[in-house]
Amino acid sequence: MSDYTNLISAGIAAFMAGGFTLLGAWMNNKSNNSRLDSQLRHENIKLKSNLIISRGEELYFLIIKWKKMVLHTDHQEMHIARNFKTREQVDAESDNEGSVDYDRMETIMNIYFPDLMDVFNLARGCRMPVVEMSLGLYERELSASEKVELILKCQREFINEMGRLLAKLKSDMSESINI
Repeated sequence: MSDYTNLISAGIAAFMAGGFTLLGAWMNNKSNNSRLDSQLRHENIKLKSNLIISRGEELYFLIIKWKKMVLHTDHQEMHIARNFKTREQVDAESDNEGSVDYDRMETIMNIYFPDLMDVFNLARGCRMPVVEMSLGLYERELSASEKVELILKCQREFINEMGRLLAKLKSDMSESINI
């Protein structure tokens, strides 16, 4: 009976040891999976933040470049309005170095910062009277002083909206990356 009891005791001990080993392995695996999930979530948040920062910086640069281009164009339009230069002279002097990848700017806004589109459209809308005037589409012929006044009025509105646009971009970037 003693051999039989020893055999049963050894079997039970082996079974319990195997069970505890399996339980320990399961607990260790569960802990490792939890840690890995947490690490992957953290890396995903970090990648998303880096992407938002990268696109935000690119968009900020494009907006500033657009603002400078518009203000330069307004300056040229004032030269034309005051008869300092002709349209042909301005066109001949212009180059594409100051051009902005407008499609890229809109794409980044639509994908990463859609809340900016309303302010962007307001800034763009400020430009319409000057654009219409420069293309000869304005409702009536304006005097030189009226043209200059229109350009300056649109310029002030544009600068104001650009300030709002850049402030909103900074705010949206901060919210997106939880700064």
